[in-house]
Amino acid sequence: HRKGKGNLKRLRDEITPAARFVKKYATREDRIQFPLDDSDWDCNVCHKATDNRKIQITIIQARERLNLMQELNESGSGRGFLGLTDDRETSEFCDAMLHERRMYSTEEAQQTILRAVALCLKKKNKKGNKGADTLLIEAPLDTLSEERWFEIRHKLIEMATPSAFNEVYLVGRGVDSDICMKLKP
Repeated sequence: HRKGKGNLKRLRDEITPAARFVKKYATREDRIQFPLDDSDWDCNVCHKATDNRKIQITIIQARERLNLMQELNESGSGRGFLGLTDDRETSEFCDAMLHERRMYSTEEAQQTILRAVALCLKKKNKKGNKGADTLLIEAPLDTLSEERWFEIRHKLIEMATPSAFNEVYLVGRGVDSDICMKLKP
């Protein structure tokens, strides 16, 4: 489950982020459906009171997560942050994993997430929304407290506003609880 590979990939990469979202934005009467195929969206939330939401889910920092979870699985302990976005060379990930664990600043974590979200939105805008109206971006938000992420919300909103999706949310496991931040109203 940590690595999000094999039979657990959909659970880790689609169902878990969707669960974070519906916990905040759905009611007990609403239904959620996962096509579990290669359709243009990953889940459909059927709201009793309103229309359905066709949701596309994407993961940022996936390569970092893979390296960190591999280290944790192999050694029993691991670090929580590298600061590398998915567009970096494989050699940079290998080099980072060879170095000792290090501290990181709030600003470094915030800037890494801003770069990762920008990359994600650029990629999604090129591909288009393909019928989905909502985009969930799963992020490693447990590196800082929730208030630190809300400090950069205005920048995230600015990036998400031109998106082809009607709604964009940043979701993730936070330090104290799940975070589900609306970026495009």
